[in-house]
Amino acid sequence: MIYDITPVNNYTGNNSTTTFEFNFYIENEEQLKVTLCNNQNIQYTLQNGIDYSINELKNKNGSYITFPLSTSEHNILSENEKISLELTLPISQETQYNNSSLLNLEALEYSFDYLTRLIQILSRKQELSIKVSEFSNVTPEELYNELNSSKIFVNEAAEDINKKYSELNSIYEDIIKYNDKFNQIDVNTSEISALNTNLNNKLDKNLSNVSLSGKEEITNLCLPDYNSGIDITSNLKTPPYSYTPPVNGIIRFLARGDVEWIIANSASATNDNSANILVNINGMAGVNISTMLQVEKNKTIYDIGAHDGTPAIFYPLKGVEND
Repeated sequence: MIYDITPVNNYTGNNSTTTFEFNFYIENEEQLKVTLCNNQNIQYTLQNGIDYSINELKNKNGSYITFPLSTSEHNILSENEKISLELTLPISQETQYNNSSLLNLEALEYSFDYLTRLIQILSRKQELSIKVSEFSNVTPEELYNELNSSKIFVNEAAEDINKKYSELNSIYEDIIKYNDKFNQIDVNTSEISALNTNLNNKLDKNLSNVSLSGKEEITNLCLPDYNSGIDITSNLKTPPYSYTPPVNGIIRFLARGDVEWIIANSASATNDNSANILVNINGMAGVNISTMLQVEKNKTIYDIGAHDGTPAIFYPLKGVEND
């Protein structure tokens, strides 16, 4: 006789228990399947005599196993690990009945018991299976694949949500951190609008919004303004024989014959030939030399050599204004 029992016993570890009972009948070790599920949900089919030992066979009330053995590569079952003891039988009926006036009731009982145990196993498997309604157009396999795909999608969505949450949380923390500073900002939309209008009329750094004629005008501003020349001949002819240009520009002067001009373009130049920046002009007999010298604003020009009154003109650049 076989009682109505579930042909499987499952246990969760507690870091100490090493014996695990099963309450179903087994005739031999092959009829017991022991499975370990570790804390990473990886399953291992354990081996009798290596990982565990069975205390007793052919007991209608079952028995227990001892796990782990010293030869096992697994340790005592931890809190996050599980072990399953499952009845497993070949699906067959090997008892043969012959015509006889005598009926062996024990053999008949054994056959019925065996079939009942098989039904219990199949019932347990059916309980763990995915079921669909009789009215469903979806097979269990299709339903499983759909659920598995949904699980993958949900996991990916959860990861994306967690990522977005972290980003939003970081932004939120920044907002809280700078909240006081944000509150101190007095936003004047009319002034910002006017500023944007003014900026739209400004030059780009690479002059990409400047027309060709505009670029020509800018270039011309760097050229000497020959219509605004200043005669500085007397400045260089009389003491202290110097001239300080009010703006950037050039000096054009003429050296005649063997007259020698030494010009120093420095705000700290002394009235001798020891200045750091010197221009030496030598004219030969009977030859006039016209020279253009670039000068800087407020950098004094000294005439150290002999000067006989030949013209010297200062021309400011077109793009500068006098102070």
